Amino acid sequence: MEDEYLKSRTNKLKSVLDYMLEHGSIGINLSTIESDFQINSWELKKLFEDFALPPPQKILDDLFLKTDFGNEHQLSLFEIEAQNIQTVVRKQSFEFLDSKSFSDLYYTYFDSFLGKVFCAMTPEGLTQLTFEQAEDGLKRLKATFPNATFHEENNEFFQTLELAFNRQQELTIPIHTKASAFQRKVWNELIHIPEGETRTYGELAKRLGDPKAARAVGTAIGSNPIAIFIPCHRALASTGKVGKFRWGSELKRLLLVLGI
Repeated sequence: MEDEYLKSRTNKLKSVLDYMLEHGSIGINLSTIESDFQINSWELKKLFEDFALPPPQKILDDLFLKTDFGNEHQLSLFEIEAQNIQTVVRKQSFEFLDSKSFSDLYYTYFDSFLGKVFCAMTPEGLTQLTFEQAEDGLKRLKATFPNATFHEENNEFFQTLELAFNRQQELTIPIHTKASAFQRKVWNELIHIPEGETRTYGELAKRLGDPKAARAVGTAIGSNPIAIFIPCHRALASTGKVGKFRWGSELKRLLLVLGI
């Protein structure tokens, strides 16, 4: 999509998803959405297809009918026509360095169909990606790297990242951020959870060789600085319930329903 057209479509999809979250519990239907947004059924379906998302009726149904997101219930929930899927390819290796190595940090922000996004990088890779206003994101970045020099710059990497985040382009994403050895292990496990699937904290702890470490796994997941691409939203409590999420449980529910 061209830049202005993509921004327009992104904003429209964000508005429709917000509307679904706000009104879905009172039994709205697609006709209501089509009327309020002055869009016909074909255009609405095409809007979701353009972002490689499930059909709008399925999203509307699942947002409030599904309370358990354990994998045994997900086959039908995340069934999407294969030709509509655009896979974002994530780099499987990470580089974690001491904070003193982060001398120059570059940041920008953009609007996505999931909300406002703040992101930062070093010359080596992505350092932070968070759902928040630019001022809050920069404040968080400065608290994490107090000795760095900060530059606002919408460079080519960030422009491509925005396309990948909005599911318009494939991208291999190098990640360069600060982490303990344990956080690194947990985040690597998160990256290997496929789209449309989840893992419990206990399952992740077992994969790390310590079944009793579920609580520590949860703490490491909660400190994840890179939303979506390190998919902490795919980690659930043993009940399969949505549970808490750094950016709000409603957003986590939406991400699971969208199969992201």
